[in-house]
Amino acid sequence: MKQTSIFLAFLLCSFFGSIGQLKLDDRHQIDSIKAVIANKNTSDADKSDAYMDLAERYSFWSTDSAKNYGNKAILFGHKSENATFLTNAYIIQAGIHEAEGEYESFILTIDSAIDLSIQKKYTLGTEMAYTTKGTFYHGQGKMDSARLMFEKGLVYADSIGKAIIYSNIAVILKIEGKSIQASRAYMSAVSMIEKHSENADLYLTNFYGNLGNTKNDLGDFEAGFQYNKLALEAAIKTGNISAQSIHHGSIGRYHKRREEYDKAIEHFRNGLAISQGNESAKNDRLIDMALCFLDMKEANSAQKYINQVQKTAWDEYGKIDYYSALAQVLSYNSKYEQAFTAIDTVFSMPLIKVDVDKRNASYKTKSLLYEQAGEYKKALLWKNKAIALSDSLNQQQSSMALLEMEEIYETEKKEIEIVKLAKENEIAELESKQNKNYFIGASIIGLLIFGISIIAYNQLRLRRKADLAQQQLRNSQETMKLESQFREAELKALKSQMNPHFIFNALNSIQEYIILNDKENAANYLGKFADLIRNYLYHSNTGKISLADELESLTLYLELEQVRFEEDFTFEIKKSLQDSATNIEIPTMLIQPYVENAIKHGLLHKPGEKKLLLNFVERENSLDCEIIDNGVGREKSNQINAKRRKGHQSFASEATQSRLELLNHQSDAKIGVEILDLVDGTQALGTKVVIRVPKE
Repeated sequence: MKQTSIFLAFLLCSFFGSIGQLKLDDRHQIDSIKAVIANKNTSDADKSDAYMDLAERYSFWSTDSAKNYGNKAILFGHKSENATFLTNAYIIQAGIHEAEGEYESFILTIDSAIDLSIQKKYTLGTEMAYTTKGTFYHGQGKMDSARLMFEKGLVYADSIGKAIIYSNIAVILKIEGKSIQASRAYMSAVSMIEKHSENADLYLTNFYGNLGNTKNDLGDFEAGFQYNKLALEAAIKTGNISAQSIHHGSIGRYHKRREEYDKAIEHFRNGLAISQGNESAKNDRLIDMALCFLDMKEANSAQKYINQVQKTAWDEYGKIDYYSALAQVLSYNSKYEQAFTAIDTVFSMPLIKVDVDKRNASYKTKSLLYEQAGEYKKALLWKNKAIALSDSLNQQQSSMALLEMEEIYETEKKEIEIVKLAKENEIAELESKQNKNYFIGASIIGLLIFGISIIAYNQLRLRRKADLAQQQLRNSQETMKLESQFREAELKALKSQMNPHFIFNALNSIQEYIILNDKENAANYLGKFADLIRNYLYHSNTGKISLADELESLTLYLELEQVRFEEDFTFEIKKSLQDSATNIEIPTMLIQPYVENAIKHGLLHKPGEKKLLLNFVERENSLDCEIIDNGVGREKSNQINAKRRKGHQSFASEATQSRLELLNHQSDAKIGVEILDLVDGTQALGTKVVIRVPKE
């Protein structure tokens, strides 16, 4: 129906913001619609349809007239007893109530559409009504209610309707900071549209754009760039000017992030040039231009573009972007009081409490403003808020990844069970054939000996096949068990590197520098600490790490520990290696726990000068790492630890030993670890650990 297609198109266009004032058809067309209504031969159903057409047209410039025509559409829908027309009339009238801010009337009207369409089994109407109600709750910031409505709509939707609803659900997930789930929902929407829609580009310009932005949120900027390019191509094919402006902005921000400013400005200007008549898209491109020139240190140009923004032309999302950009431009020009007023306006908006990404970006902006104003303690406070929020999001993403791994494990387990059942059925069928062969052999006496030989051969083959299937099943289960243990060991090894005591001591050192107003050391120490944490997190997902990267991480770690011990602790890293040896790859998270043990259990308890030597020696078949300390020795360290916590074993040592066993189980070339006590008679001189990693 006409109303259905218009309504779905309206839902799709909601992603692109306001489409501006609708261009009127000529007066003759409106008069023609009214003539149809005035005709005595026009049925009540057709009159309802005509009044809906007028309500939609007038909703762009006269809501009073639109509401009047909507009421008449409902009236004639009742008279016609046509559930399709009446449901559509309810949906259109509900949209008018929402635009007028008449939210109670909206709920009553849209619920009437839901009840009627369910009663009359008009599934498309039910889907549209639930989707309209979900969109309303989304606009109100009630994300749980919105998602519930969308999920109810999925039950009644066809393939295209499901794709649109998946896209709406993805928007909510993205607002809640669940970018992995949002990306998965967008991919489902894209897949459905590509398979089931003849006009795929009409929808894909939206879905590709959203998917690209979600990939950017996950840090996969190259994938985001490719999807944004596909979105722009689809928008050009369909002639969607508003969408073209938006996607030019997304591609421009990709180039801006890479400091390719000429390309960025080219896309921003293209988007600005085609946004005339759409103030929301125009404002977004003006903000993009201002921030780009700000990155280029061209403050006058940045101020020029931010001053052109029309502050009444877009929704709360646009206002957040505007005031955040304005705050940055004002701060760059040393207008700090006005800058803080602008960013505080952002924090006063209700949406900032719901949209996690916007809130995190606003925390970072406020930290930047305080830093530029020279208020470093407040800058650190807001930066820590941003870090805490990012950590929370990362933890949620990690939990989702873990759940996904568990789902994969359960799926594989079920597949193994299915294979097992299939093999059992195959064996049963073969046994049935075997019995049949027995019967034939008994019946045909002349072929008795030959038949017995065939049966014996088949029986032996079946037994071997069944034994082989059982062995394969046991091998698969053992492999899955080992992989699970290996992942658990990697997580424990990462936890040992991210030792809470070490992080606490490092942050205390940073705090001390800040309190002493030692900005240079605070910045240097914080930079090293951030680099070290980034290295740990980055390499935690890889099985191997180059020796050069391992040396970099070890140096950062020891420099941070050196500040803790002040002048008592010195370390040296020696390398007896060929030039190519730094490219040798070793297992991740292998050496650092032993270095930590040397400091924690050897040097920590030693008074006076504390020395640590790391000596890397390349041999013919292996790479040896020697960790030598002048600490109190293992015997003395064990005595001290026994007094403190009886029966306690170092978490790092236990995790490293467990992971080492799993690594050696998977490889013919074993990693060797040898621990030697350095003594002079009865006097302990320290400890030496030799880690021998075979060359591949």
